[in-house]
Amino acid sequence: MSREEKKLFEELTEEVKKIIEEKLFDMKEDAKKLFNLIKERRIAYLENSTLLALGIAFTIGLAIGVAIAKGKKS
Repeated sequence: MSREEKKLFEELTEEVKKIIEEKLFDMKEDAKKLFNLIKERRIAYLENSTLLALGIAFTIGLAIGVAIAKGKKS
């Protein structure tokens, strides 16, 4: 290889390296955004499931309370 060919090869290598680094940076940013979105939705789901569990527990407690009150009246 001549000096010009080596220089051209090095320049092309640097250009490809820059392009790959830019693409990786973009992918990293997209992955961060996606991770944060998943994290937020998971927290919201857990909060909703917790509320649902508390609602069910309240309903069961209310039913038991009504049954006890009716049993005492009889």
